[in-house]
Amino acid sequence: MDTLIKDLAERIQKVKDPETERLLSESNIILEIVRVDDGTIRIVYSPTSPASPVAVDLGRRILKAASDAVPSFKVQVVCRGHLLDDLVNRLLNQSP
Repeated sequence: MDTLIKDLAERIQKVKDPETERLLSESNIILEIVRVDDGTIRIVYSPTSPASPVAVDLGRRILKAASDAVPSFKVQVVCRGHLLDDLVNRLLNQSP
């Protein structure tokens, strides 16, 4: 794991899950953090419940923490394991 990904992972682990109020370091929510290319990082997460009502909020918290940590990179956050993955991912990828 390169230093950038390691530092990013440590930053994301400090995010609180809005559903449980626990730090992500206390759960196995983050499934993958990879550098897709020289300018893009992808983070894949799975909410605590497949019907989590806060899956979008959690994804946005992860996106903000990652974007703040590596502002020179494009960050993609992908939800897996939610009943409405497609909808959650569309909402996460909308421009604010």
